[in-house]
Amino acid sequence: DYATVLAVLWTEIPWVYPAILLLAFGFAGLQMVPFSIVPDAINFAIGAGEKKEGAFFGVVTFVQKLGWALGMLLTGAILNWAGYVEPAKAFTAEAQADVLQGAIVLQSPGAVLAISLLFTLLPMTFGLLGILSLSHYKVDRKALRERIEQNNAAQEAA
Repeated sequence: DYATVLAVLWTEIPWVYPAILLLAFGFAGLQMVPFSIVPDAINFAIGAGEKKEGAFFGVVTFVQKLGWALGMLLTGAILNWAGYVEPAKAFTAEAQADVLQGAIVLQSPGAVLAISLLFTLLPMTFGLLGILSLSHYKVDRKALRERIEQNNAAQEAA
């Protein structure tokens, strides 16, 4: 039950709780930043009278889905290459009850290393690349306000 799991985590590896909290903030930013940038990018990029919101959100959605698909493909390929053993395939059909009762499937050292890298180093690398790419994002409130005023002036002149 959950209370037992929480008690074991608290006594054996209490550092997991702050790690989960940091992970939650990271995932919140991962979800929030792209969708907070898109409206600003739309306002900054479009000229007077242009309506391209659908195209912007279409590209964002496509890139997000492509990233998920490539990430899953890469993860599966790396785990397969590293010798990961699926628990359901490690036992015969008669022994499936043991798996459901918590039997442990030991992974090879290569599979453990691959899992560790896939869930630590790889996300950290992509996160740092994302931060570096955001450092080139030069739309601030002042630039956005000036662009909106330019678009409004162009609309009034037309």
